[in-house]
Amino acid sequence: MRLTIIALAAFAGLSAAVPSNAESWDDVVAAAKKEGGVTVYSGFPGAPEPKEIFKKFEAKFGISVKLLEARTAEIQERIRTEVATNHSIADVSLNGGNSHYGMRKMGLLQEAGVLPNLSHLTVKGDAPDEVPIFLSSYAIAINTRLVPPADEPKSWLDITDPKWKGKILADDPTSPGGASTWFSVLVDKLGEDFHRKLALQNLTFSKTIRENPKRIARGEFPIYIPLVVTDLAPLDGLPIKGIVPKEGLPYSSFSVVMIKNAGHPNAARLLMNYFLEPESQLVYANGGYPVTTAGVGEMVPQKLRWMVDAPLLGRQDPDRRDANLELAKKIYYPK
Repeated sequence: MRLTIIALAAFAGLSAAVPSNAESWDDVVAAAKKEGGVTVYSGFPGAPEPKEIFKKFEAKFGISVKLLEARTAEIQERIRTEVATNHSIADVSLNGGNSHYGMRKMGLLQEAGVLPNLSHLTVKGDAPDEVPIFLSSYAIAINTRLVPPADEPKSWLDITDPKWKGKILADDPTSPGGASTWFSVLVDKLGEDFHRKLALQNLTFSKTIRENPKRIARGEFPIYIPLVVTDLAPLDGLPIKGIVPKEGLPYSSFSVVMIKNAGHPNAARLLMNYFLEPESQLVYANGGYPVTTAGVGEMVPQKLRWMVDAPLLGRQDPDRRDANLELAKKIYYPK
């Protein structure tokens, strides 16, 4: 549900804040119910998964969830203004790890304290204030009519084979996003040499990221990198396949954090913990997203398990993001 700022402000005034460091989890739950609601700002407009999780949360605890969806930059600026004026409306931010990295540097976040389900995490957050809830992972896509089984790449190194020269469609790694994450992780794991060899392959760069998997399915190119694995779902039945190289998949994490001076801190804690419950994690897993707690992958249909349980190679170090963007420009767009 979308809310105007006026409606959000009214909601924020419904209850006085209850300290988020209650003595036991039962105390947290009781305090959360007394607060009666929680406000979430999400940088994923239109995503169905949070709405489904919020309905389950409301049914289980009787606590209403108010949601504001907007572009990441707008969310960050709104939170910055609220914290600066000491009038926080948002309790929780649902966004990418890089966005929360920026908010953290501006002093807009606070730690939520102990959450019982943190013990189930298999992927750690970048900082103690962050609770990772799902991942976006990056693979290789091939057209199954243009790449015979014997030629399917088994390693990231295989796409540097000269036989693929001029035949690879790629997202541009010089702009922030999935391709820059992919670039950074493979610099860390395979070294700059990998990218220098790949740059000799005369990649065709495209900024129409959502369209690129369709171009592979149509047979415009035999190979595409990096494929967001969840982008395959709408193309089921077409001649496109996701390949998980033996080294594993680079990934980005998406998380929930508590906003500084949140007006409903206990409800925020309860919701953040609920994102790690099996029923919540399964919502993301059924969409093909890798999740952050153990045992969920085996609960999804077999055709989704390669997406959910693929081995992970690593994620981008946010402190080195800008330096790696410059490095990508030097390698792929030399003067």
